[in-house]
Amino acid sequence: MDKPKILYLITLSETGGAQKYVFDLARSFKNDFEVLVGAGGKISAPLFQKLKQENINFYPLKYLKREINLYYDWKALQEIKNLVQLFQPDIVHLNSSKISVLGALAVKHKIKTIYTVHGFVFNEPLNFLKKTAYLLAEKQSAQYKDKIIVLNKAEKEIGINYGIAPKNKFVVIPNGIETENVHFFSKKEARQKLKLPLNTKIVGTVANYYKTKALIRLIKAGEIINQKFNKTKFVLIGDGPEKENLIKEIKKIGLINNFLLGPVDNAMQYLKAFDAFVLPSVKEGFPYTLLEAMLAEIPIISTNVGGISEIITDGENGFLIKSFIGKKEDITINDLAQKTIYILEHPEISKIFTEKAYRKLIKNFTLKKMIKRTRKVYFD
Repeated sequence: MDKPKILYLITLSETGGAQKYVFDLARSFKNDFEVLVGAGGKISAPLFQKLKQENINFYPLKYLKREINLYYDWKALQEIKNLVQLFQPDIVHLNSSKISVLGALAVKHKIKTIYTVHGFVFNEPLNFLKKTAYLLAEKQSAQYKDKIIVLNKAEKEIGINYGIAPKNKFVVIPNGIETENVHFFSKKEARQKLKLPLNTKIVGTVANYYKTKALIRLIKAGEIINQKFNKTKFVLIGDGPEKENLIKEIKKIGLINNFLLGPVDNAMQYLKAFDAFVLPSVKEGFPYTLLEAMLAEIPIISTNVGGISEIITDGENGFLIKSFIGKKEDITINDLAQKTIYILEHPEISKIFTEKAYRKLIKNFTLKKMIKRTRKVYFD
């Protein structure tokens, strides 16, 4: 008997949380379904290369871009329609805002359609017109979606309060990660591979260099931290369009020798190099990087945005910081710095935090649990 077919669609094929989510689902369900993944980008893109290694079929969508562009969006819609007609899936699973709109319009109730929200775009710091356009697009396209998966309870409330869809259309399924047979380099080995000193404080993060990740906050906090520990090294693993602005800010505060920037393959393996993991974002869904830091048993300091409060309980298994923007942002930066200093000065507290964080991860946020909950949505 032929397997049912599932088509995963995602806007971009770069490295990121949404891409990891799609890859994990595609790999986990390839025995249950005939799987095809479609995304914007070239064959050489990271997501496509990972899928190739797992013998999972993929399809680059030439015209699919993140930014709104009527010409490219129209062409991408036709591409998606053609792909759906060619593959004839039983389920279409959409990921991220742009493809959720185009994919829903391409299918229009003809096929069971699932949409996973990886953070609503209209919650990003955008101008009024863009926010309104994204909100209207979410509302209009929601009528063609059978279920909307959100990664946390906060996103569900946002979806309901903004009238995106009725309450019964939303399903909360937190991200989960593989917790068995995972390899981390030891602290010494990770630092040697990253060419970091063995006997100094290391503060790090793993993030795409996007404005919403607010990595400039970490750089400014680094200036304060460096006044307390003047040999501290700061590691920002990642890449993206904000790289030049980040380097410019580092040079401005005169700490170019204290910062290490750039992408690293399999970044999770290097987490034990850090004495503290800092996530300064202004917008998040349910970040994998925090789950990975929990698994690596690294103490976490994070802004309290998106579903992060469902991962970290302030003062219990990490520190949460209020995320102010505009004139009050200096409060957030100073709080990030002071809590990081506290963690660096109190290893006994770090140990309590990491032990509790690890236990919470194993109990709630494993890949097995995520797959089980998603399977129920597919087959209900």
